[in-house]
Amino acid sequence: MNKLIKQKSNKGFTLVETLVAISILMIAIVAPMTIVQNGLTAAGYAKQQMIADFLAQEALEYVKYTRDINGLADKNTTGAGGTVDNWLSGLNECVSPSYCIIDPVTNKVMINNNEPLYYYDGLYQYNSVGGSAAVTPFTRKLTIVKNYKNEDQAKVTVIVDWTGKNSGQVIIDYYILNWR
Repeated sequence: MNKLIKQKSNKGFTLVETLVAISILMIAIVAPMTIVQNGLTAAGYAKQQMIADFLAQEALEYVKYTRDINGLADKNTTGAGGTVDNWLSGLNECVSPSYCIIDPVTNKVMINNNEPLYYYDGLYQYNSVGGSAAVTPFTRKLTIVKNYKNEDQAKVTVIVDWTGKNSGQVIIDYYILNWR
């Protein structure tokens, strides 16, 4: 008579199956967290770069404003055209090889001393003068290189640096003309 031998069935997981399942679960959790972290880092860098772009553009607009004001003043004092020195008057600290700091809020042009910009939260303004403002990671410097072949043209370079976890730099070169 044949006896049927019943084998005992193990209905649990083996140690290897458990380790494989945990590994798959860890990959499923860590991968999205890494993607989120990289996305947040990229968003932080983009925010800093956007602020730096605006700060550079603000300095460039100040130079154009100064050129325009000088051009209007030249019309009244020296006739049409004015002089080369007058159209960039007030920006002498910025002429190459030195760098200067432009502060449109206080209407000041100062020699660059690598001071950071300050942020006034209530006014939503960046400024070069401290006081009750918060220090930012941004520094802004500007230089003007006159074109000696064409006295009515100059190259304006604005450099905005920022430090911290997502440090970087924005450089804008712009050629400005004496329109008078």
